[in-house]
Amino acid sequence: NEKMKDTDLPLPGPVAPALMPWQQAEFLNKILIKPVPEFQYKNRGAMAAMGFGGGVSDLTKTDLPAPKVATSGAAAFFMWRSAYWTKQLSWTNMILIPMYWFKQMVFGRDISRF
Repeated sequence: NEKMKDTDLPLPGPVAPALMPWQQAEFLNKILIKPVPEFQYKNRGAMAAMGFGGGVSDLTKTDLPAPKVATSGAAAFFMWRSAYWTKQLSWTNMILIPMYWFKQMVFGRDISRF
């Protein structure tokens, strides 16, 4: 009779359930652990709307391929509203937002509480 080695002993429990999580972990490790690109800050400029028809914008130091200008008044207000409107994610919001702007222009802002 030969002596049994530690490697000859049967594994405790079923083998497949023990190996499956290990294989899943290795697979996820290969997928999720990727080199992360270095963060690069890109200046997009600064814009602010100040009341109806007023605003300021400073695009002098922007990294965008746009004119390097600083504006104020109605031009900056229009730039802010167009930027805000084009950044909407749904068509519903793209339709509703101009309607809300029109309602505010005609009736003013509703600041009442129910």
